[in-house]
Amino acid sequence: MTAPADAPLCEVVFVDDDPSVRSIIHYDFPDWCIFENGAAALAVLRHLVDQGTPALVLVTDQRMPAMSGVQLCA
Repeated sequence: MTAPADAPLCEVVFVDDDPSVRSIIHYDFPDWCIFENGAAALAVLRHLVDQGTPALVLVTDQRMPAMSGVQLCA
């Protein structure tokens, strides 16, 4: 998966497969970049690094289908 050319600049990236959790986080932290899976987050994280503007913080759920939080951080 690749990030779109207009991918957001993100200082904090949050990843969780639970829509309820994402909704709460979005309400409390509207400036965070929020993703529902590790693959989407990883594409944007790589894009940010390539652009010279890496995210400062990654907050991720440990248990997600397809790619766990541990795999995303590895």
